[in-house]
Amino acid sequence: VIFSISGLPACNPTACDATITAAGPFCENDAAVTLSAVDPGGVWSGTGITNTSTGVFDPSTAGAGTHQIIYTISGSCNDADTISIVVNATDDASFSYTPTTYCVTDPNPVPTITGTIGGTFTIDNSGVINSSTGEVNITGSGTGTFNVTYTTNGSCPDTATVTINITTGADATITAAGPFCENDAAVTLSAVDPGGVWSGTGITNTSTGVFDPSTAGAGTHQIIYSIAGSCGDADTISIVVNAQDDASFNYSPTTYCSTDPNPVPTITGTTGGTFTIDNSGVINSSTGEINITSSGTGTFNVTYITNGSCPDTATVTININNCTLPQPVANFSASQTTICEGDCINFTDLSTSATSAGVTAWNWTFNGATPSNSTQQNPTNVCYPSAGTYTVSLTVTDANGSDDTTMTAYITVTNCSTPTAAFNVSDDEICVGECIDFTDISTGATSWQWTFNGAIPSSSSDQNPTNICFGTDGTYTVELIASNANGSDTITTTITVHPLPVVDAGSDVSIKLGETTLLNATGTNGSYSWTPPLWLICPLCPSTNSTPEETITYTVTVVDSNGCIASDQVTVIVDYEFVIWVPNIFSPNGDGNNDVLYVRGKGVQDVLFKVYNRWGEKVFESTSLDDGWDGTFRGKDVNNAVFVYYLEATFIDGSEVTKKGDVTLIR
Repeated sequence: VIFSISGLPACNPTACDATITAAGPFCENDAAVTLSAVDPGGVWSGTGITNTSTGVFDPSTAGAGTHQIIYTISGSCNDADTISIVVNATDDASFSYTPTTYCVTDPNPVPTITGTIGGTFTIDNSGVINSSTGEVNITGSGTGTFNVTYTTNGSCPDTATVTINITTGADATITAAGPFCENDAAVTLSAVDPGGVWSGTGITNTSTGVFDPSTAGAGTHQIIYSIAGSCGDADTISIVVNAQDDASFNYSPTTYCSTDPNPVPTITGTTGGTFTIDNSGVINSSTGEINITSSGTGTFNVTYITNGSCPDTATVTININNCTLPQPVANFSASQTTICEGDCINFTDLSTSATSAGVTAWNWTFNGATPSNSTQQNPTNVCYPSAGTYTVSLTVTDANGSDDTTMTAYITVTNCSTPTAAFNVSDDEICVGECIDFTDISTGATSWQWTFNGAIPSSSSDQNPTNICFGTDGTYTVELIASNANGSDTITTTITVHPLPVVDAGSDVSIKLGETTLLNATGTNGSYSWTPPLWLICPLCPSTNSTPEETITYTVTVVDSNGCIASDQVTVIVDYEFVIWVPNIFSPNGDGNNDVLYVRGKGVQDVLFKVYNRWGEKVFESTSLDDGWDGTFRGKDVNNAVFVYYLEATFIDGSEVTKKGDVTLIR
């Protein structure tokens, strides 16, 4: 044991050694490490130390930079050591391609490096890339999904990967279609690639490309097919829709005797077609003329087919009878001939024939009804859904095969519903003395009866009465009875008539010119206004002051909270003192007292004032009472003297005066 001079134990120089083992450099994203020193048991400190006992150093906690690390062994044999640990910043490999999907026809994409530049690019799946710039060779790479990786080249490198896609571009080429006819069925158009949107006249389904010639109508129509997206495409074709022929034609009549002239049809549609006839009938194919003698008796169907690019076909049935035989007589009755919408009726055959077998066939046609035709002898339950006048036709055949000329009757179908009364009013809150208008909006009405309680007129049968006036305040009922042949409906509403406000402008007042008078209106609360606003302090106040320069009549108007208006008038009479004079002396010496010669007066409208010197030379002229002579002539002061003046004046009441005199100038 070594003892010190003081008697205490001495420190062994070799017992404590805090020397730190060198460490680093590190990168910011390196894992934490445990530092070491020669002797244990000390305390670690410094930026990045996360465990002061074991000496754990975390580069990410320390951050980039040079950090002082201290290791201290305390006690009687203490020791300490300090080292510098360098933490280098980790590179940032952030980069991007915009967009990330490309077509094979697009330019080669180049990435945007938002992190550390100077790294190396690589690509998988046999893609071709510029390792320095990251430019992807689209043609060399082909289609597919590629992962592009960027690795920085610094002391603390970083890596990032972006996925891009290279696809073939869409092909929107439309398959040609048409031409079509207007009445052709709708077709579904096609294109090379699906998934696009169809547009254009006649397209009735934009997703599937259904084209309807009847919707498009005759003409040439542009059809567009568009595939959206970065690799989209579009195509346009023209589709021709030709107008449909009209094969309408008729024979009048449709029943002939074997001795009648050959009938020729009337073509009401497209001309130039071909006629055919069945049952061995003989017909001119161009004109449709039927050879009655060669055709013989019977029923024949004549068909006309047009020859255009969009042909049409129509058929008319005719009968050729042997009129030398007795003809049956068609006749029938209806259970009702005037009915309401939706009603059904029955028909009874009353036809006769000269043959013992009687009538053997019946052909009924019910226009506007359900059913529309029948071959029964006595059809029942024939229903009419809509109002109108409709024909009923019956053709009969007897045992000889002879047909009677068709008998036709009429069925009248009416709308039997009662009306619904309704109307609008131009204003349902008015003031006494105001007039309003009424507008009928009833349904199904054919006549109208109005009652206006408290109004003039008190009633009307017009559909839309106007200028209905109310002269007394109160609440009044208006009634409308709307009627038709099946009944009536009534509706009422109320009209509120507000009383007029009260206003009193006060009594007329007389004042002297230049005086002020108070105008005080009293009456109903509301908004007040005075007209004209001339010479008034407050034209919108119930009470206001007026300083008129002439007699004036004011009208005060009050508008109450209901918008009703009343007014009253008051006249302010102005008494004038018509006077004018000129002072006989003035002293333009600049002392501020009587320096300017003014014409003085009251009630003056126009003035002409002239001043002459003793030689008759005019030294001053004025046409205003506010424009006076300052004792100068041609810019210079004139000497003391006596001057002559001439004065003409017109007063506001139209009277005139002329004065002459002299005035003395003294400086």
